[in-house]
Amino acid sequence: MGEGGLSRRLPSGSTKMIDQLEIARHFDRRAASYAEKYNALEMRHLYEFEKLQRLEWTLQWLESFAAQHPATRLLDVGCGQGQLIRRFLKRQTDCQALGIDLSTAMIQHAQKECRDLRARWQVCPASEVSGAYDVVTSLGVVGYQEDQLEFVRLLADRVAPGGWLVLSFGNRRSLLRKARQSAQSVR
Repeated sequence: MGEGGLSRRLPSGSTKMIDQLEIARHFDRRAASYAEKYNALEMRHLYEFEKLQRLEWTLQWLESFAAQHPATRLLDVGCGQGQLIRRFLKRQTDCQALGIDLSTAMIQHAQKECRDLRARWQVCPASEVSGAYDVVTSLGVVGYQEDQLEFVRLLADRVAPGGWLVLSFGNRRSLLRKARQSAQSVR
């Protein structure tokens, strides 16, 4: 696995990012067990705790923004099964959200779990989304992009004036990441 994304080891030892279709297939395969993993009350390992903590921090930032901007429009890029949008809309009454993902299975699950009419779901890459949003989030998605800087620029272009861009990046030096990698190599 590459940093925060799927990578393929090439004969020269370098890595090459996998295309968006392979990313979609990867998450389509994981979709069935994804919700159970992240909705569990008891964490099976520290990496799951780290992801939930990141989600909670993002929700706190979104709430602080929405407190000052009541009709917040949220775009969640790489929304997965819609956990962020679902939880955000439960706490906010005047907000709207669009969740996009490359995985059809993830979007289908999001639609099933979140029937809130203020939420819209779409299978597409970020480059196909138009318009401006008060807040654009993308948690753990940047590492999957072949041109990460261009991806961040694309997301920044979707932020309305005075809005926020909330991103999370993989941390190669993370103690939790090192522990997970060590556990996997022992198995």
